[in-house]
Amino acid sequence: MMMKCLSQTCRCGATIEKFEVGLTPDHCLCLAWQCPACQQKAWSVIPLTDCDQNCPEEEIVGTETPCAETQEGDNEFLRSIGVRVD
Repeated sequence: MMMKCLSQTCRCGATIEKFEVGLTPDHCLCLAWQCPACQQKAWSVIPLTDCDQNCPEEEIVGTETPCAETQEGDNEFLRSIGVRVD
């Protein structure tokens, strides 16, 4: 799967390594985390419509196509959380 890795830094300067990911009722992607250094809890909410604008271009990441088995597993997961897959 092609993807752009996201990095997040806490106000104290520590790098956040673990995120909780969720979807909100108003169609947003929510990333929540707790800083490993200062223990501060924080979150970021991104409208799903904005996610498309932040996706990497294929030539930057590569042109590898996910195998059918992986793609079907991804689709099954997406369906289980209520995402319609065409």
